[in-house]
Amino acid sequence: MPKALKITIGLFLLFLSIVWILIVFYGCNAFLDVFNQHSSSNNTSNDFLLKANITIIDATQTYFGWSRNFGSVELEYKIRNTGNVTINYGSIDIKVICKDGSAYKGYDNFINIYPNEEIWEKAHITTYNKQASEVVIEKVSFENNEHFLTHEERTNVVIPVYLEMH
Repeated sequence: MPKALKITIGLFLLFLSIVWILIVFYGCNAFLDVFNQHSSSNNTSNDFLLKANITIIDATQTYFGWSRNFGSVELEYKIRNTGNVTINYGSIDIKVICKDGSAYKGYDNFINIYPNEEIWEKAHITTYNKQASEVVIEKVSFENNEHFLTHEERTNVVIPVYLEMH
């Protein structure tokens, strides 16, 4: 028997062994769920949908006149899960651009947002006593652990920062 045929048969038997192990340990339904997720990218009506709307409420920075110091930038936003599966984990990558051209990065995380649920969040990014001019939402990502779904989107949405005087 040729060597290439032996390798092909060996790989096929290895694949069958892995399938058998998945069925035994995870059950037939879990096995089918894993394979259905790979085919769900065709956007059929049976898809699991990992989706959310993010609304920016406010981006502010406090200026303390008595000490002449700028505080951190506070980004307030809300997230509504508009998909049909739970968002088990999500993150927003944030960049603050200051008046002098310097930039500071930060992020905010959130967990377990159920379908049709809305949560309010606040992120704080330190600018080391520099005045901020704008906030850029660079990237948003979501994960669902039950169906092995991920979604990542580069947004580059720019929001002006309002100064609060104290």
